Amino acid sequence: MASFDAFYGNAKAPMLYEKEFESKKCINYQMNNYRSSTHYRSHNNPNAGRRSKTSSLDALISSYKEVLQSENEKKNVELEIRFPNLNYQTFSSIYSELLRGERIKVGQGKLSQTVSIGVKNEDKHARFNPIYSSNIREIHFEHGEKKKECYYQKNSLFRQFSKTNWRNLSYKVSLSTETPIMKKVFSTNGQALIRVKIRTSFLYTPSKAQENVGPESQPLWRIDATIVKELQNGNNDWTTKIRSIKETMFKTNPPMTAQNLLSVLAGTTDEYNYELEIEFVAPPSRGQHIRQEDIIVAADDILNIVNPGYTQEVIYQSEVYQVAQLLVQSEALLSRYERDYGLKQLLPKVTALTRIEYRKKYPPPAGGLYLTDKTDGYRALAIVRPSIVRILANRLYEFTPPMQAAEEPINIIAIVDGEFVPYGDREGEPASTQGVGGKFHAFDVITAMGEDVYKLPFEKRIPFLEETVKTLRTHGVTAVAKEYVHLVEKSPAVLEEQIKTVLNWNDSHLTSSPTDSSPYLVDGLILVEPGKSFMETCSYKWKGAEHNTIDFLARKAPVSLLGTPPFANRTEHTLYFLFVGITRDLYNALALQFCPGYSQLFGDENTVSVETLPNYFPVQFAPSGFPLAYVYYHPNNSPLGGIDGKVVEGRVRNYSLLSGLEDEDTLPQLIDWEMVRIRDDRNRDLLSKKYFGNNFRIAEIVWFNYIDPFPLQQLWEGPSSGYFIEEKLWIYKPHAGFVSYVKGLHIKTLANSHWVVDLGAGKGQDIKRYFNARIKNLVVVDKDAAALSELIRRKYNYLDKQRNNKQFTYDRPRFKQHQNSWSGRPGLSTMLHVILTDLTLSHEKILAKFSLQGLRPRNADAVICNLAIHYLLGSMETLQNFAALVHNTLKPGGELIITAMFGELVHGLFMSNGIALNQSWDVHENGELKFSLRRKYASNSLEKVGQLIEILLPFTHGIYYEEFLVNTDAVIDEFVSRGFVLKTKYSLADALASFEKDNKRDYNLLTEGDKEYSSLYGVMVFSLSEA
Repeated sequence: MASFDAFYGNAKAPMLYEKEFESKKCINYQMNNYRSSTHYRSHNNPNAGRRSKTSSLDALISSYKEVLQSENEKKNVELEIRFPNLNYQTFSSIYSELLRGERIKVGQGKLSQTVSIGVKNEDKHARFNPIYSSNIREIHFEHGEKKKECYYQKNSLFRQFSKTNWRNLSYKVSLSTETPIMKKVFSTNGQALIRVKIRTSFLYTPSKAQENVGPESQPLWRIDATIVKELQNGNNDWTTKIRSIKETMFKTNPPMTAQNLLSVLAGTTDEYNYELEIEFVAPPSRGQHIRQEDIIVAADDILNIVNPGYTQEVIYQSEVYQVAQLLVQSEALLSRYERDYGLKQLLPKVTALTRIEYRKKYPPPAGGLYLTDKTDGYRALAIVRPSIVRILANRLYEFTPPMQAAEEPINIIAIVDGEFVPYGDREGEPASTQGVGGKFHAFDVITAMGEDVYKLPFEKRIPFLEETVKTLRTHGVTAVAKEYVHLVEKSPAVLEEQIKTVLNWNDSHLTSSPTDSSPYLVDGLILVEPGKSFMETCSYKWKGAEHNTIDFLARKAPVSLLGTPPFANRTEHTLYFLFVGITRDLYNALALQFCPGYSQLFGDENTVSVETLPNYFPVQFAPSGFPLAYVYYHPNNSPLGGIDGKVVEGRVRNYSLLSGLEDEDTLPQLIDWEMVRIRDDRNRDLLSKKYFGNNFRIAEIVWFNYIDPFPLQQLWEGPSSGYFIEEKLWIYKPHAGFVSYVKGLHIKTLANSHWVVDLGAGKGQDIKRYFNARIKNLVVVDKDAAALSELIRRKYNYLDKQRNNKQFTYDRPRFKQHQNSWSGRPGLSTMLHVILTDLTLSHEKILAKFSLQGLRPRNADAVICNLAIHYLLGSMETLQNFAALVHNTLKPGGELIITAMFGELVHGLFMSNGIALNQSWDVHENGELKFSLRRKYASNSLEKVGQLIEILLPFTHGIYYEEFLVNTDAVIDEFVSRGFVLKTKYSLADALASFEKDNKRDYNLLTEGDKEYSSLYGVMVFSLSEA
């Protein structure tokens, strides 16, 4: 069972300490020139030259030399580099390499077995004011037999210097002394720490020797690889426990040696701690020559065993930090870029473009939009110096200018944003004969020609692209500048021509492989808003549904789940679970639950609760309405190979099935995923424990682009006008506000309900009311994909608003949020289930869809149908089907709440005003038509069903829509016949007095026309009989 930290190897990215690199010529970093370059730091930049806290390593070394000169010969002065709390995998890889002695020079390993008992001791007479002091009894064994014991006092003399590196191999440099003491001075108490240790020691010479220093003065170190079992002597049987541990660890059959140590202890590896120390063991005369660089080289020799690319990773991280110094204003945030954060956190994000979002930008607003194609590569930064170009992409790429190309010196530094496509990395790309390199597609500029341009608006940064690309080429980089088309025309024909030009349009499809006209893969379009600085620039990516992808962290499903529904075994496939990242706040607000087996994948106990995890952690991808979307069967013959623990890019193959409308059948429980590639460029982010694939919110928004596809032609034609797609004009706001007020009164009565179903939910007009009522599970149903996509967007917008207003409170037993000053305000903890389906579908099939969401028949507390029942009054069959659906959904005592335009009121209005067939009843204000009802039936009596009217809706912008009159008597009769009781029925006119009392300001905005039109609406509340 792997713990959350153990799975990631306690991983973090490398941390930059500048003095480390100023002297490391082996990696040719040239830090001094880089730090002082006026081409990098602008005098106008308030962050220029900012550094992290000064390293204490130099001070520690100075103290070491001082102690060597002052201490007597009886005291042993220890200068150590410690790698504490290694996991077994890391320890064993280092240990095995030390035994081989191929990558670093070490002597033959010498095994030792000891038991030490340490007691903290405050020595007030210590000359150097120790950080801590302890008395230690140390017993030495050989082949399990006691040989000797000694007593000494250990004093720490200087605060440890700490550094966190790649894969979280945190190391500490410590300075201490060991002084022999008399046996009688030593005594144990309940606080004694007992350590049973097996240690293999290797004499070691660093890989990089000091310059201008003879062999007799070179540093000499000893590497101690130690396996430890610790316990406290706080109970009476500690001596018995030590004896048992000794028998296990100091085995004599077979005799334990340095070579067989790991194999002898195999099978019990989880019981121990693993430590590695490098101690300076040269004579004091050599100690006067030790430098900070010697310690760093010694530590790096170990780090490079664990990760041969460690040096490259350190350079990569340091470059990220350099750029962050320009762009990041917060000192606290800046420090994260020394170690944890990468390009993903640093660079402005590109947002997936939905149809709803595009309506706000179509036609192009003042200032226009800038359009280019999206290269299917790795997001990258190119950093140019006179002697080298470094490209930060899926890994570090370095380029130096060819001698023959450097005809003129280029005394500038440039930092360029773009996409990098390594040679051979994509199908159709030529493989480099040297196996390295690629093409850099530059699309934005941070620094150009020695000047910082990142504060300029986007449209003024673009002209620098060509110049920076020339500089890249001079340094041996194959680079091109992305071309932009400025979309300013509102004509669909002009927009179509411009967009197709950018696409290199070919047979109405995006380029799926490189061609002569499109020599790189294109998987979408990028739209950029002008007028903002680099960090504030808003960019949007459009992708056709077939190109939509989501990044996941894939984990192999626990074996214990295989064969249990719904995790069936599948021939020639391996079951994986797909995860994305989520914050604790969002996890709780959405009332998510961990998937089966989560603790086996990420926990170190039988169960996992939110409070045991970091603030950002992986969660199975279960978007609203698709609880099993995280289940993926991976073909065993996939060219990707195994994907456990890797970030993969996936897409849905048959996304048209997700609509649920194709064959009027239930949605598939499992999604037909296709994994496109492994995202090796995300390895660094993954190991930072701040990244687990896409963020849950981003992933769900991309997901709904499958549900509500955004066709290419709508980029120039404009997004299609679905029923709910338009926003209400401001003149309708008072009327809509009044109707919402009435709906809200009834939703409040459902506070803390476990299951509420909203039939005909539209685009989520009531979503915040449900959240505020703390509905545990909300099922929303509609047939309009665009409306449901907008509902998801509103969900996140509302949660953002609540978070910004500090109104997050939770009422969940498994997570106790501390009580804040706003704890009395509405709390958030609602799981949203989205179902895209037509309510005219047979109620049995809709109930089956409910069951997929976990809502069992006759288990809902309430069903709400606001302004949607008129769709179902076309025939008695559809009304009866609706009634059967509600009857089989509600539990006994559950409520049905219907808000609708009452048919008898509309029919009476027509009759009293003499409105004949095809004539309309209208309300005008300020000379403009505001409300209109057009009669489309001839009968002078109100029929049960099937009577059409046309209505001018607040969001239809002058377009009439058909709907059926709602004969409330027919509706009441149908539900009463099924065991329902009508609790109340009233016109909205009856609620005007209450609205005036509760919302005086909004009430005063209502016109007489609003009041008259609103009075045609009413509410019916039913209760399902307990019988």
